[in-house]
Amino acid sequence: MTFIKGDKRINRNGRPKGSGLNLTSLLKEELEKIPKNGTKTYKKMFIQKLLHKALVEGDTQSLKLIINYTDGLPEAKLGEQDHPLKIKVEMVDAEPSE
Repeated sequence: MTFIKGDKRINRNGRPKGSGLNLTSLLKEELEKIPKNGTKTYKKMFIQKLLHKALVEGDTQSLKLIINYTDGLPEAKLGEQDHPLKIKVEMVDAEPSE
């Protein structure tokens, strides 16, 4: 369906809050559950598995994931601290090539 300005069918209020479930909220809800015959939540088991994979198995990708989520990603800087890199952006009219 193509958008037509002024169409009376447009919902100007948007989707009501809480309507529809997104993947993140469903996942968070499931992570809080304890499986049948279990003693720990899925969240607790997930964290333990991730730590085991990173520290015991030596999986570097898991280790990076843990570091990035606990300490945050390293700040990317261009140039040196005393001399920041300066970039000049120029707008140029391009002639269509034939």
